[in-house]
Amino acid sequence: MKKYFRLLLKQTSTAPALKRLAASLSLLALLLGLCAPSWAEPLPAFFYNNPVTIERVKQWVEEEKAPDEELLLSEYLEIPINRAPHYGSFIRGLLVAPETGTYYFYVSADNDGQFYLSSDSSPENLSSEPLCLVAGHNCTASRVYDKYPAQKSAPVELSAGNAYYFEAYHCDYGYDSNFSVAWATPSMGDTLPSLPISIEHASVYNEPASPPQILIQPEAQKNLWEGDELHLSVLAQGTAPLTYQWYKDGEEIAGAVGMLYRLQKLSLMDAGSYTVEIRNELGSVMSEAALVEIRPTGNLLQARFYDKLTSLAQLKSRIAEGDSPDERCLLEEHLEIPLNRAVNFGTFISGLILPPETGTYYFYVSADNDGQFYLSSDSSPENLSSEPLCLVAGHNCTASRVYDKYPAQKSAPVELSAGNAYYFEAYHCDYGYDSNFSVAWATPSMGDTLPSLPIEALFLQPAGAVAPSLAYSWSGGLLELTFTGTLQSYDAEQRLWVDLPTQGGTYELAPEGKERFFRTRN
Repeated sequence: MKKYFRLLLKQTSTAPALKRLAASLSLLALLLGLCAPSWAEPLPAFFYNNPVTIERVKQWVEEEKAPDEELLLSEYLEIPINRAPHYGSFIRGLLVAPETGTYYFYVSADNDGQFYLSSDSSPENLSSEPLCLVAGHNCTASRVYDKYPAQKSAPVELSAGNAYYFEAYHCDYGYDSNFSVAWATPSMGDTLPSLPISIEHASVYNEPASPPQILIQPEAQKNLWEGDELHLSVLAQGTAPLTYQWYKDGEEIAGAVGMLYRLQKLSLMDAGSYTVEIRNELGSVMSEAALVEIRPTGNLLQARFYDKLTSLAQLKSRIAEGDSPDERCLLEEHLEIPLNRAVNFGTFISGLILPPETGTYYFYVSADNDGQFYLSSDSSPENLSSEPLCLVAGHNCTASRVYDKYPAQKSAPVELSAGNAYYFEAYHCDYGYDSNFSVAWATPSMGDTLPSLPIEALFLQPAGAVAPSLAYSWSGGLLELTFTGTLQSYDAEQRLWVDLPTQGGTYELAPEGKERFFRTRN
């Protein structure tokens, strides 16, 4: 306020009566709590440490990097002298022309300094090149505007009362520093200015309110399997606050109200078309549809493959971080991955093992190279063994389905009960061109006989589909099954488990063919 009325006195008269009038007006304004004009608003200057070049300052501004310091300019369009070594400055705002006519703009800088001006109040019409500048590692003293020709702009026509958007950039490369922007108004003609532009003629630039606009659309997901996680995201801009609502096939998804939408343990019912609506006070916008396709796994386990790995530790880290595998395959026959799939990759398999009989089991692994097998004491991952039951260690290797090359390939005896389900995890990492990995067992009826084949797929199922109970007995050539849940029979031709039209209880079923397998699921 004091600055404003001091200038008013200079522009009016030195007559005592006018001085008294101006003083009275100043006092009245203070008493009434009147605000300074909008163009007298302090202007923020933003400082960035160690940018190296002025282009880097521009890059950080474009990227909306947080400044290291912010300072309000309350007097002139000028930063403090010798603020620090090696830093950059950025100032933007509006300049309000006090009169109509021809203006000349000037910069002083140590070192780089550039001034840009729009043809109106919009940043969209900002000049593509600086109107005036101090270039490269050149420098001037503070408020010296005539050392280099480029310090002075070409003539610019402005209209009184109109606001013009501007941006000013500066970069210091040494210990002394200054930066200011000055102008010669139409009444000054071509006179060299001695002071920077007064903040009286500047105003803070505020981004105009805008409705939501989508910058990045949700992406289609066409390589998902049952049991996977779904991750959808959208990026939007507009005047805050923005609100989000996700839809599936046009139906609102309860609770899905963020930029990200995540769904765990996908089922086939989760496939469909997903959209998201973004709203603010000025309007709304609906995203493009993201098609989500889900491949069925049936009752088969998946082997998940992670490429470009060099250790089991890397594999376990990627799994723990929730990384998506690079490839998958269904284990249709055995607990075994395809031979020589690739080089330098990892494998992860998890699920449930359903022992066909009660008693002592021995587990085995073959691997080229690293291979590990872990088993839980029940169907819960929480009770998984802390150490592998059997393994092929480090850079050792075996041929496919060779289970007796190293003592550690064979587990200690493990007691399992028929009808129960046991959670397991198997890990493998290949370090060369040949690769194999399989898990086998010796059942109680096999005793301590070395197995020749991996565990068959019919004794495996995905985690979560726990067989609650299943018992059987033979009587008079008939198979008596006692179970809870849904009874399934294994179709050898289709390599699938098929639901049987039964509702729980005790049934007598005549087996078809030489052998038939049954299990239950919830």
